[in-house]
Amino acid sequence: MVGNKLEIEITERLLMERCEENIKILNHLKDLDIHISVDDFGTGYSSLSYLVQFPCDVLKIDKSFIDQLPQSKDTCKIVEAIIMQAHKLGKRVVAEGVETEVQYQYLSSLGCDQIQGYYFDKPLNIKDFSIKLDKINFKDFANISQIKAC
Repeated sequence: MVGNKLEIEITERLLMERCEENIKILNHLKDLDIHISVDDFGTGYSSLSYLVQFPCDVLKIDKSFIDQLPQSKDTCKIVEAIIMQAHKLGKRVVAEGVETEVQYQYLSSLGCDQIQGYYFDKPLNIKDFSIKLDKINFKDFANISQIKAC
């Protein structure tokens, strides 16, 4: 298997256990061109210094933050800061657990790279997913990179 076709997801909490050892392991995986996502970002105890050291490609903002958008102004500021910092460090950002149009629009306005959640659909089995995919007219998208939902 080619490394750049593989993505490994690790929770922030697990990453922070034996942090220095885990960073070495992740650096080895990056040397193999494997993509790394940090899941549940914002729920653990990582510091900004570790954010710089994490050899990851993607930060996945935990649903507990998304649930409070946009009614909690403090949470809005935190999510905006996470997205901005991640982008400045060359990382992509995924918002987990998006359930409403308001959340989707808000995160899109902040430049969130990918958005997942029940706003789009509940988890589907392969048959139902295939049926749904057949109904999408991809010609409506001038550039496939415009599709932000996953």
